[in-house]
Amino acid sequence: MNQWGLLFSRLWAAVCNRLPSAFWRTAQGSYWEWRLDDNDGRGKLVIFGVKPEGTKRVALLFNDRLLGHNEFDKDSFRFVIKRAKGRITPGAKFKITSDDGVIPYLGKKLFWEVETPFVQQGGSRKLNIEKALSNGCLLTKKGTFRSPAFVQKRKKSYLAAYLAVKDWFDKMYGYPVLVSHGTLLGLVREGDLIPHDDDFDCLYLSTADSVESVCQERHNILCRLLADGFECFVGSTGHIKVRYGKVEIDLMPSWIVDDSLNIAGFTVMPISDDELRPFRLLPFAGGAVQAFARPEAFLEYQYGEGWRNPDPGYRSRPSADALRNRAKLRPRKEDVEQFGTASLRREAEHRHA
Repeated sequence: MNQWGLLFSRLWAAVCNRLPSAFWRTAQGSYWEWRLDDNDGRGKLVIFGVKPEGTKRVALLFNDRLLGHNEFDKDSFRFVIKRAKGRITPGAKFKITSDDGVIPYLGKKLFWEVETPFVQQGGSRKLNIEKALSNGCLLTKKGTFRSPAFVQKRKKSYLAAYLAVKDWFDKMYGYPVLVSHGTLLGLVREGDLIPHDDDFDCLYLSTADSVESVCQERHNILCRLLADGFECFVGSTGHIKVRYGKVEIDLMPSWIVDDSLNIAGFTVMPISDDELRPFRLLPFAGGAVQAFARPEAFLEYQYGEGWRNPDPGYRSRPSADALRNRAKLRPRKEDVEQFGTASLRREAEHRHA
């Protein structure tokens, strides 16, 4: 990367992540920031840094045990640990490593020793990170810890939520509801949900023919879902979150224009009719869910030729077309005020806890 390209990428990362101005003046691979975001009272630990030049993989270690890794083509890296406040044992150490070894903290120290208010206080019953790892939990891409048992216990609930939403769309709009993305990947590759997955991905296939009409229709769908007793709110990328019992499913608006399938702000891909229909039924939790006629075509486009091999560090890389859709699908101020978002709901739940 040339000098101007490197400067631009660091400036862009600084804008996106609200990093201090010192971020882009420091040597590549030698700056971290550890920041506590305590807006919801639970404490989100956010870790920023710059990758050493030429490396693609950066890993986060906790007491020399792997927590997670970033593996994509950006100049910067970012890790998030949600609900970190009071969940880390005293004296614990975090470390960032790359293909070339440890990335020093502030260019000097090889680790960051946990400080208050992250340290767990005596007598606390919160599950700390060390115990979570010992129990088989892993840090998900969204910053939460999940165990395989957590996902397995909720499969019946996910199926019930899916069927309720599917039946509603069929009755109200005549739209099919299909599993997609990580949920589809697990069901096709492993015959089950990915062990540490943290969401249940679905799409509804609209007859709308533009992102603008999809936005208006999404507003109407949210209104009608709420009127019919569903608990739902709008996601930050423009999808709909439906809470059903103890689980939530992500419901992504999708539409087809010029033989291209558009899925919310995540995917724009060419698709033929025989790849899409007739829909296939995939067995799940004693029932079945709908999917593309040829899901392998979608999975190869979305995850690459190596989609059959598990990649715990996978991060989505939306195309320029998908990002343009995402920008238009982001919830408007009036949508947020009327329907709320996940973060607003968590803050409200914390205030009333």
